Amino acid sequence: MRTNHELGQIYRKPGQNKACRRTMNGDKLLGKLMRADKAKVTDEIWDEERIQSFLNKPAMGQEPEHYSQLLFAYRSMRPEDFERFIKAFVAGGGDVNAKSKDGLTLAQVIKDHQKSAAFTSILQQHN
Repeated sequence: MRTNHELGQIYRKPGQNKACRRTMNGDKLLGKLMRADKAKVTDEIWDEERIQSFLNKPAMGQEPEHYSQLLFAYRSMRPEDFERFIKAFVAGGGDVNAKSKDGLTLAQVIKDHQKSAAFTSILQQHN
């Protein structure tokens, strides 16, 4: 028997020539995917040095540098930390309307995300 990533197991029944896929139920799959060392952190300290470090993040893949920095900050920070980042970002010449390789701004990309309202508001304030 061999494991095929997190999707399930490939196995052969005795006397059967073709392989079948046996998938795990959702609870077992989640248990296998969640790592104990990756517990949710809710009280992170975001000092100025850490926020400033996001201004030096390299571009992600083929994305433009400023758009990548905005996206990385959005994915990593709480709204209050994101606002501090945006102030430093704009002061350093960053463009809150930087576009992705697909021609979309961060505000356009996140507008339908469930918890994006505070982030969108911050972006609009620094337009």
